Amino acid sequence: MQRIISNLSAALCILAIAASAAAQVKPAVAAGGATPRQAILALLAQLETGFNEGDAKAMAACWTETGEFVGPGGLRISGRESIEKQFKEMFAARKDAGKLQIHINHLRLVNENLALVEATAEVTPAVAAGGAAVSDFVLVKPNARWLIESAHESATHLPPQANRLKELDWLVGRWASETSKAGITLHSDCDWTANHAFLIRKFRVEGKEAILHDGTEIIGWDPRGNQIRSWVFDSNGGFGENVWAPDGKRWLIKYSGTLADGSEASATHILSKVGATTSTLQSRDRVINGTTQPDIAAIELNRQTEAKPAAKAEETPKAVEKPARSE
Repeated sequence: MQRIISNLSAALCILAIAASAAAQVKPAVAAGGATPRQAILALLAQLETGFNEGDAKAMAACWTETGEFVGPGGLRISGRESIEKQFKEMFAARKDAGKLQIHINHLRLVNENLALVEATAEVTPAVAAGGAAVSDFVLVKPNARWLIESAHESATHLPPQANRLKELDWLVGRWASETSKAGITLHSDCDWTANHAFLIRKFRVEGKEAILHDGTEIIGWDPRGNQIRSWVFDSNGGFGENVWAPDGKRWLIKYSGTLADGSEASATHILSKVGATTSTLQSRDRVINGTTQPDIAAIELNRQTEAKPAAKAEETPKAVEKPARSE
């Protein structure tokens, strides 16, 4: 029975149905006595200092080994070594790159190992017209230290990613399935990040007496691959990646990832918009460690409430606080 629940939970995670957060992440104290917020601010301060001192190595050390940086024009730099090389070349070309100041607009702790940050990166004197850039960071904590997994930089106006993701705007809101005969209910909650560069979906699979599974998906536009991609983080420790492709009124979502026990998994999921208040999800071509798994029949989800505004971030520290802006 436990194996059945685990397989169902893994499949639902792969489907990347996002759900309402059951509780806020508590500010647990990290190693060295710092809270997660303080550790994240220290990481961004290191990035700021590295830029101001022209230290490409110190800046690159803020990323994971396989992290990436995507500039406003869509140029993608992958891997810590490549990021260091890019910054080193920039500093060599511009002896006076200016002074960087990072203002945090929103900071959200998704869980103890995942955080989302939107910040305004202000360089003085400005190196280009159009004002400061907006940076969206995906931060992870692989080994007791917060690092940048992904940094996307865009102009202060609404980024092009928002237009690319507009077709998925209908996902914003709260959704839930009917309770099955086994007493299982699927919940979903989807919302935009503050700058509309990403969609964040959280999912929760509930049993009769407890939450069986939950997790988070981040949906964004890949300018190099010219496609929608998403990253799924499983509460049990699994993770994966999806590539989205439109197919009429439905989306074909190709998944590949690693389950919590180390198993390799892949599948094709079909997300269909049936109407303004109804959608369906199903899964086929499921494979775990080379072994074909049963398909999962379509699950109907019904909209529970009107789409809510973007979740408010936790209180911004005074040192980097800036006036709230309308969205």
